[in-house]
Amino acid sequence: MSKKIVIVLMVVVLFIPTFIAVGYYSYAKKEPTNSTSVSSLEIKDLNGTVWTFTSGDGTSEADEMISLFVNMRTNATPVTSLPEALSGTSFFYVTLVSFDVESTYSYYFSTTPTDTYLVDSSGNVFKADESEAEQFIVSKYAVSLYGNTSVPTIEMSGYKISADSASWNYAVYDGSFLALDTSALTSSTDVTYNVSGGLDISFSTEPDYVNVKVYDGETTLYNDIIDNISTLSLDSATTFTVEVSAEWYQTSDRSYYGTAHYTFVGNLIEGAVFYLGQTTVENGKFVCIAGKNVEDVTRIGFTSEPSINYSPTFFKEGDYVYALIPISYELEDGEDHTYTFTITYNGVVQEMNLNVTSYTYGSSNSKVTEAVENATYTEEAIAEAEEILGALAETEALEEHMFSGTFLEDVVGEGSTDTISIGFGRFVTVAETGTTFRHTGVDYYIAEDSDVYAVNDGVVIYSGYLTTTGYIVVVDHGWGLKSWYCHLNSCSVSVGDTVSKGDVVGLSGDTGFTASKRIHVGLTVFDVPVCIYKLWDEELAIPSIE
Repeated sequence: MSKKIVIVLMVVVLFIPTFIAVGYYSYAKKEPTNSTSVSSLEIKDLNGTVWTFTSGDGTSEADEMISLFVNMRTNATPVTSLPEALSGTSFFYVTLVSFDVESTYSYYFSTTPTDTYLVDSSGNVFKADESEAEQFIVSKYAVSLYGNTSVPTIEMSGYKISADSASWNYAVYDGSFLALDTSALTSSTDVTYNVSGGLDISFSTEPDYVNVKVYDGETTLYNDIIDNISTLSLDSATTFTVEVSAEWYQTSDRSYYGTAHYTFVGNLIEGAVFYLGQTTVENGKFVCIAGKNVEDVTRIGFTSEPSINYSPTFFKEGDYVYALIPISYELEDGEDHTYTFTITYNGVVQEMNLNVTSYTYGSSNSKVTEAVENATYTEEAIAEAEEILGALAETEALEEHMFSGTFLEDVVGEGSTDTISIGFGRFVTVAETGTTFRHTGVDYYIAEDSDVYAVNDGVVIYSGYLTTTGYIVVVDHGWGLKSWYCHLNSCSVSVGDTVSKGDVVGLSGDTGFTASKRIHVGLTVFDVPVCIYKLWDEELAIPSIE
């Protein structure tokens, strides 16, 4: 054999590994179908948790997981499209790195292996092999697929307190239980929770057994099951430590079991106290509730027995909180009733009674013509008003009240008779058509283009034209109280303007669903119509805080 041939053969032999590597690299760029070519795997689950596996890191788990996902892709069957039920749903985001080339996939796993699909970066869809899908969904990395996979939290007076240690197990597809990784749990002793009255402890998932220990330094104040917690007196401690041990038993009908321990610091504060501005009111009117020692109004609970069909919004103003409570005219049944309000806050439970005396609202006829009704009181016109004004009534509210004193009765300018044509709460029937509706305000006969005055101080939150109301102005007086001025010929104010009692908001007219030249003045607490009559002569009874 000549020297030239030998040299050529040696060169070829030397470059064979390079040729193989280049070919392997080119093939791997297209698709990493061999787990030995994959250097790392990253899985991002439905909750955004990311797990990273590196080949050759010395753990068999990393190699097994990389091999599983490579095989799942290799053995998957092409399908035409993703099932419609999965379109737009959450998925696991999987990245395989081979020779520094990333291949990304969207894996649609479920708690059953029969319906697992994956989509590659080009949009191609595949159905995964059931046995391989099952291997993943029974692993701890599929935890986001299952419910009851988080340690329950303590719920105390609006606070959520996490466990500082726990042993938690959840059921997976094959009926076995996996242990949740709880190594990241930490103590809550660096956070102090304000407590008033007593420890109002509950759980996001109710346990079977709970023991509570409360101590002030070396003095134990309580160490017993939670059922007897009402015997705990915190008067002798300003700051105290609480330890809670809870257990959830393993039963045949549960998908979880475990134990958890909670430690937190409590700070005893003066309990919340609430006051009712008046104890008797007629239906159709409203009352004010005030409270003190309240830090967060969102934690105030309110119920009524019987129900008033209203959930009040409390506003913090200075050191106190306030809420207006409307007693709707729709509650009228010809009988007097006593409503018991129960207010809860930070372990404090307080009851107060409101006596509601019956007031029967009469009936009136309207001379609105059929032509006007057909033009201004259609389903479309009513829907327009409900969409715009309904949302405004329910959501808009000044945090601080601007109203004070009595409310203006004479809302029209000089030269007008200001005679009431239809009063508040009456059942109105349109004579020509038989259409009936409930009257939400007070209508006055007035001369056209008379000045119309604001009934009290506030901020304009609507000024414009709607088919049913005609030209309308809405003023927010604070705490959810609003006044409404309808059927104007024109508006004199703009949204955002501040008005005082007696300021002109518009000129009277006959626009919208109305029988003649008049002005409609309404008052609401959020979206509940309330009667203004008593406020003409008396100030709203706002409780004095003791």
